[in-house]
Amino acid sequence: RSQDDFALLALEPLIKALEDKDRFVRRYAVVELGKIGYCAVEPLIKALGDKDRFVRRDAAYALGNIGDKRAVEPLIKALENENQAGRADAIYALRKIGDKRAVKPLIKVLEDEIEYISRDAIYALGKIGDKRAVEPLIKFLDDKDGNVRYNATLVALLKITKANIKSKEQDNIIKFLESDDKAMVMMGASMLKGILEE
Repeated sequence: RSQDDFALLALEPLIKALEDKDRFVRRYAVVELGKIGYCAVEPLIKALGDKDRFVRRDAAYALGNIGDKRAVEPLIKALENENQAGRADAIYALRKIGDKRAVKPLIKVLEDEIEYISRDAIYALGKIGDKRAVEPLIKFLDDKDGNVRYNATLVALLKITKANIKSKEQDNIIKFLESDDKAMVMMGASMLKGILEE
């Protein structure tokens, strides 16, 4: 028997275990389903709705690590409905999957008053590399709350530059964004925005 055959044999009892009254049994089932991978995506999506926060977290992490696009919409829904820890888990998974459908919902999350949530959304937008994120990210270059989001924004803008701009223009923008002078960084961000809008 192949490894896939064994995975399919394990699938049924693990799916059944997701209905168990004991949250620790459900958590164990989610972790094991995550190891199975692609075949387990549907039950893991269902586990995003579990009443236990840690079952939901482990399901989001497993879905992110599997990277299957079927999980994107349910994770976006979790992003909109969840408490703060749940939003962070959904952001993690969406960043790992890297699907462009997550860009608009992640841009919305930038406004979150909890700094680490907006910082995680910034990193996710950088990983996805979609140019729609540039303008909303630029305002974090003036972040009064310190360096955390500022640094995350620089990393994100550099990734977006590398994903969308080739040629000499890329080198120039990167030089500006990596400058220690904030005015130069702002100029690099403006150049990036201008080129992407052309």
